[in-house]
Amino acid sequence: MKKSCIYLLLFSLLLSQSKEVAAQQKADTLMYHPIKTDKNGLIIPWYAAEPGRAYDHILKLVWNYWQNLPECLPGIKWYLMHRQVIVSNSNYIPKGGHDDGIGGDQIAMAMSSWRRYYAYTGDTALIKDMVYMADHYLKNGLSPAEYEWPEMPFVCNPGKDHDIRYQGDWVVDYALYKTKAEKAAHKESMEKGDGYLQPDKAGSFAYELVMLFKITGNEKYLNAAVKIANTLAKFTKPGNKENSPLPFRVQAKTGIIYPQTDYVTSTYTSNWTSTIMLFDELNALKSGNTASYTKARDIFLDFLKNIVVKYDLYGPFFEDIPMWSNTQINAGTLARYILLQKEKWGPTWRADARKILDWATKTFRHDDWKKYGVSVIGEQTVYNSPGNSHTVRQAAAELLYCSTTGDMTNRDSAIRQLNWGTYMVDTDGKNCYPNNEVWLTDGYGDYVRHYLWAMAAIPELAPSDADHMLETSSVVESISYSHESISYKIFDKTSHDVFRLVEKPARITVNGKLLKERMIGEGWRWQPLDKGGILTIDQKQGDLVKMEM
Repeated sequence: MKKSCIYLLLFSLLLSQSKEVAAQQKADTLMYHPIKTDKNGLIIPWYAAEPGRAYDHILKLVWNYWQNLPECLPGIKWYLMHRQVIVSNSNYIPKGGHDDGIGGDQIAMAMSSWRRYYAYTGDTALIKDMVYMADHYLKNGLSPAEYEWPEMPFVCNPGKDHDIRYQGDWVVDYALYKTKAEKAAHKESMEKGDGYLQPDKAGSFAYELVMLFKITGNEKYLNAAVKIANTLAKFTKPGNKENSPLPFRVQAKTGIIYPQTDYVTSTYTSNWTSTIMLFDELNALKSGNTASYTKARDIFLDFLKNIVVKYDLYGPFFEDIPMWSNTQINAGTLARYILLQKEKWGPTWRADARKILDWATKTFRHDDWKKYGVSVIGEQTVYNSPGNSHTVRQAAAELLYCSTTGDMTNRDSAIRQLNWGTYMVDTDGKNCYPNNEVWLTDGYGDYVRHYLWAMAAIPELAPSDADHMLETSSVVESISYSHESISYKIFDKTSHDVFRLVEKPARITVNGKLLKERMIGEGWRWQPLDKGGILTIDQKQGDLVKMEM
């Protein structure tokens, strides 16, 4: 009897424990994967314990998914008409029909990521896709030349009646409106958004056009960028807390800016770093109205320093949010710009970058996964939901701060944020926004680049079992990887380049001339790691580099 009771007790205990284990396993699943941890219970990537191998794997998955998305019209890929991919339990991808258009930044983000991913992989399909997207957008997305804001890219494709032309900023999330009066007011102003522009998105697209010109040599991209820059510079004026140097939304035909109200934001945004970089690039190329670009960039820099950073005004960004909303993307992007352009920013660069990053963490932090040692970052104040791209953006910016300042305080926590972000990617490459759908901004264009930036900041995070370019001060026109050699051509005649390699090169030449190995100055340096090492090249000899292994 006692033995039976003991057996019953043991059975009950085991049953209870098995239920607890099952419940724990269920609770420990994040998106598509069970959460994996190290010996200290801290989150590691789902694919591999080595971060570099894991990050490399998910980048391959998402790029493969993107390039294999179906056409929704003959010759028109899904990502040129839609901002989401509908996902069900069977991973159903619609074969036709149209939703409410692409994200205003969708094409520029993808071009930004693919440019860096090409240098990392050498896969020419990435350049082909950049050309395909840019050509489609230039053909179907610009305002007429006779408009007040001429030949500027519209930010969304309404998708009405199978029309592939981009006609303006009209995407609206009506769930945000609490009253019929709010809905009616916005319908009067912004649902008539055909013909509305977002100048900040025009700056981002034009900057990527300049980069595409450098890759391809095709001057139509440079010419289009110059026209956009001319218009942006023409209308730039000093900003304040209510009005940025250029408006957030403007009617292209008339130049009318809809008045600011409690639930419609049209006159302010802080997303201007790409526009500043556009002006700087065109000035360096001596293309366009360079005097006006210099004047405009100084106005923007003054605005960012004395308004945005001073008062923590980091909104808005997203086309489907009509009212004021501080955003992590504007904050994180500015922090990154400051760290990369510290000489241009001035002596407060370190304090300002730290202030921005701390503000973003405090404002958007989510501790749902705190027990795994990770704080996840939300999207924006109006919709402060944990985000995949926003979390890895914060991580990449923190790692850049680490490498730039030498302060490694947040290094490990930032890596855990990157690890967390890998769980949003399924084994087939779909990348889902937490508790939402597969967004073609957050999951692809505004996702890939942050892992590449993180590897560039901390090269030890790149995979140890393959060769990859992580960073260049120039732009890579072509690159070829093989077991025997790596050869690449850059746009400029000088460069600072960083690679993670499996083995130390035996010989490096630039335009056929031997480049010496030396610790400082012009030459190349090798930092050995447990596996392979980090190669840094500083050269002023030409644009053709070859390393023999």
